[in-house]
This record gives sequence, C-alpha cells and structure tokens, in this order.
Amino acid sequence: MHDFHAPTFVLIAGLVSALMGWVLLALRRNYPPDIEGLREWGLACLACACATLIYKLETLLGRSITSISGAALMLLGFVLFYSGSARFWQQREHLRWMAAWSVVAWVAMVIFSVVWPDYRGRASALALGLAGITAAHFWVVWRHAKGLGGALVKAVTGVQCAVLVLRGISTWWVDAPDTTRFAPGLIQTIYLATFAISALMMSVSAQLVSSERVRRMLENLATHDSLTGVLVRRAWLQAAGREWARWQRNGSPMAVLMLDIDHFKRVNDQHGHAVGDAVLKHFAQEVRDLLRPFDRLARYGGEEFIVLAPDTQNEGALGMGQRICQTVADRAAQAGLPAVTVSVGAAVADAGDTSLDALVARADAALYRAKQAGRNRVVVD
Repeated sequence: MHDFHAPTFVLIAGLVSALMGWVLLALRRNYPPDIEGLREWGLACLACACATLIYKLETLLGRSITSISGAALMLLGFVLFYSGSARFWQQREHLRWMAAWSVVAWVAMVIFSVVWPDYRGRASALALGLAGITAAHFWVVWRHAKGLGGALVKAVTGVQCAVLVLRGISTWWVDAPDTTRFAPGLIQTIYLATFAISALMMSVSAQLVSSERVRRMLENLATHDSLTGVLVRRAWLQAAGREWARWQRNGSPMAVLMLDIDHFKRVNDQHGHAVGDAVLKHFAQEVRDLLRPFDRLARYGGEEFIVLAPDTQNEGALGMGQRICQTVADRAAQAGLPAVTVSVGAAVADAGDTSLDALVARADAALYRAKQAGRNRVVVD
C-alpha cells in the first residue's frame, strides 16, 4: 500500500472512463435505434472522467470547489448509468427520485465542505448518495439483465454498491475531520480501486449487452417474417423436422395445418397493398393467439400460412382449424379492416407418410379441397 499513489490512480481511472465514454457514443451511431441507453452510458463515463479531472486539480481549485463540483459530476454520472440501463432494458425511469436523492447528497456535501468542514461528512454523503443510486441501478439489472454482459453488470453494480456503503459508514471511525482525499488507507484504497475498475467494467458490460442484443435481433430477422413476426418457412421446416424425427422415434402424434386467406388478391386490388399488409399482420396475430405455446406458426408464402401442432390428432386438428376460421371471420371487421375468411387444410402424421414433405403435401391437398368446397372451412385428410 506504500507504493499506491492515489492521485495517479484516479487520473488513470478518469482517462479510462473518458475513452470508454467516447467508444460508447461512437457505438450508438452504428447500432440500430431500437437499442437505447448507449448515449446515457457514454455520457456517464464522460461525467465520471470530468469528476476525476477535477479531483486531480484539487491543489489548483481548492478543496471546497473540488469537493462540491466533483461530487455533482459523480452523482450525475451514476444517475446516467442508471438511466442508460433503464432505457436499455425498457424499464420505467424514476429520474425524479434519483434527482431528489442526488440533490440531498450534494447539499450534504456543500454543508460539510463550506458550513461545517468535515471530511467524514463529505465522504459519507457522497458514498451513500452514490450507493443509493447504484442500488436502484442494481435492482433494474438484477430483474432484467441476461447473458454474459448482464451478469457482468450485476456483479459490477452489486460490488460497487457494497463498497460504497462500506465507505460511507466506515469513514466515521477510520478517518478524521481533517483527513485529506488521498490519504492512504485500506478502505480508501478499495474505494478508489473499485471506482476505477467499475468505470472500465461498466463500459465493457455496456458493449457486451449491446452486442448480444444486436446478435439476437439478427437471429430474429433470420428466422422471423419481417411483416407478420411469425416464423419464416425455413425456420418452420427446421422445427417441423425435429418434430418429425420425434414422431418417427416414439410415434408422438403431430399435425400440420395449411391456412390460406380467401380472396386475398381482392383485398389488395380494392384497398391497396398497405391495407393488405395490415390484414396479414392482424391475421397472423389472431392465429398466434389461438395456438398453444409449443405450436409453431409460419408464413409459408404470400397469404398462405402453416401451423405445426405437436401432440395433435385428427379431432384436435379439426377443432384448431374451426377456431381459426371462426375467429378470423368474426374479428377482422372489428379491427377496422376488410372482412376476410380463411380456408384450412390439415393432415395428421400416419404410417403412410414417408417424409415431412409428404405430410405437408397432404395438408396442402386438404386445403385445396377446402377451397373447392366453398372456402371458409376446414378439411382434415
């Protein structure tokens, strides 16, 4: 601890925070606008960097000005870290409470800097003020952060909060009223080290969780239809292939339902493609709401959709198709869209099916018979 030079350590922490802040702000320009919070995280790093610069200039600015302005920037930086996480995980921001808490801590800093100078009061007010904000930050990430980046954010905020509470309480018996900011001591060393490492780890965590979010978005784009949000044909075939293999191994029943919106071309011709797209989106949502969690709905092409229904026999497939027909016919007009109906063809896997393609072909043939019979009905092969 004799070799530990606190001012240099704080300066390094400030430089790291500034660098990471600029990196996060640069990433914000390159990432999709749906990913929020990067701006707040970047500004938080810059605010903490400015605070460390002010602390470094204590001999030039004076102890009171340094304490008051540095504390204000530190509190702002921690609030911005909290705000960035709340925005990233799309949670409500309690900024009024955070602002009120920060003002109380800052006023206490002013009192112990100007009115009643006491290092212990300043250290306690700042540390406990930051601890309160960090506790709220930890609560947000604890409930919503996932993956490696999320785990890192939880660890950083959790350790940071514990160290801040320890610093805010311990100062009353390990320090004196005239102790200086960079006086050597075990707890002060831990406090400064935690601050420096936390700035780096929070920046790294922000980049990790953002990258993970981008990866999930790309995966979703690759497997889901951009208009309706249901699976694309390739992803559905992969899921159906796994279910087909399960049926071959142990005979677990499975059904395939082909859905086709009746006279959809007429909707486009009479109302335009924008209305047609709205009909498709509404149709997909209505069908998805009727399915079980383990059923799989996909857009098979144009206005044609396909459902994979595991553990479903003929009666179950018929009932599912009838519910879809009834719901679509009843609710389209309620949504302010042109009324449409749907034809359904269903097939249940049996010993005569030599492949998944054969099962899908049977469902498609049943759909053709439903249309030939007058549409708005279900035919089970």
